[in-house]
Amino acid sequence: MCKTAVGGPGDPLSAGINASIFFMMAMPFVLFAAVGGWLAYMFWSSGRAVQHPNPDLLSAEREASR
Repeated sequence: MCKTAVGGPGDPLSAGINASIFFMMAMPFVLFAAVGGWLAYMFWSSGRAVQHPNPDLLSAEREASR
């Protein structure tokens, strides 16, 4: 039905419909990329200290370095 309603490649209505389809298809990708980027930024900028697998060994290493 859309093909019969739109004149052809040179028709301004055809260009408008193509642009609107592009934006409708692109918006979910933009939304997911923005949320994913924000989550990655929050994760990497949180500044959480890395936990040592053996805390007793870590304290012994600190005392040995003094």
